Amino acid sequence: MKTKITLLFAILFSFASNAQNSLEITSAPNIMGPGEGVNVYVNFTKEVSEPVYIQLRQLSPTKDVIKEVMVMRDTSSGEINFQFYTNAFNSGSDNIWHVQMYNSDWSMKLAESYGPNLTISAGPSSASYNSISVFYPPEKASAGSTEVIKFLFSKKYSGKAIYQARLLSKSGKIWAQNTVSNSDGTGGLSIPVNIPSNIPPGADYKWNVQMYDSNWKTVLATVTKEGKEIVGKTTNMKAKTLIVSNNSQEEILNDFTVSPNPFVNSFEYEYSVENYDDVTVDLYALNGRKIKTLKSKESHRPGNYNDIVDTSDLDAGIYILRINTSQDEKALKLIKN
Repeated sequence: MKTKITLLFAILFSFASNAQNSLEITSAPNIMGPGEGVNVYVNFTKEVSEPVYIQLRQLSPTKDVIKEVMVMRDTSSGEINFQFYTNAFNSGSDNIWHVQMYNSDWSMKLAESYGPNLTISAGPSSASYNSISVFYPPEKASAGSTEVIKFLFSKKYSGKAIYQARLLSKSGKIWAQNTVSNSDGTGGLSIPVNIPSNIPPGADYKWNVQMYDSNWKTVLATVTKEGKEIVGKTTNMKAKTLIVSNNSQEEILNDFTVSPNPFVNSFEYEYSVENYDDVTVDLYALNGRKIKTLKSKESHRPGNYNDIVDTSDLDAGIYILRINTSQDEKALKLIKN
């Protein structure tokens, strides 16, 4: 009986540890043309604290992999918009949409889900979707220089679309970006991106281009390519703890920074927003009392932001600066001299 109880406990513990890891394909087509691209939407929830890999796959009727795309996510939940293209030579019926989640070293499958059956028609692609079909980022990025991102696009969306080219860290932090708008249904664009001079040489990075509607509410298409090398100067972008320079301190926590720290009569905080979101920033006393609200559910489009805070009315002491979005929350300890 002791063995059975132990076994039952292990089974229950294993089930509980994975109870919050889940995937759901919320929108996917039932039919596509060969070479056609579509948007497939997936909702995910993860219990583990580490980043996870999420793969969207097109499977044959025997569950062989025909094609797959992958993203990494470190937030606890959210929606992913996969831009998926079928193989130009592939056609047939009873294919299957499949999505799966793995931990950061690919040693454990945390969740999976199957979507609707998919038929690939024998006819030509309709090209009636929103897509970024050809993408030419530079293979190397030089810190302190301007790199030009070139791509072709096709859009069904009738309004003026916004195109954003971004240089991202391996984890998805925005290092650099630029934006243009265009009303054409098809065509090609070139977007210059100014590369910061303080990106560490040899850092892993990604080039990303996104197509948004005119209100920055919906990602119509996106494409990402891994870069090969950062060439340039050394940097203090370590995103970990404390840096001392010229008798001032800058505390860094991922993409939320404050300087100087300690401060006297003012400080500047900087942050980046990956997706269209509402941002709230509050300043607290160390005992938890709210001192002031700096931003209250202020709408932000993707990008980098900064603001200067006048603190001449505050007493010397320790304070907490907290930033909230719909998917994340961070806090930093500040010292006023």
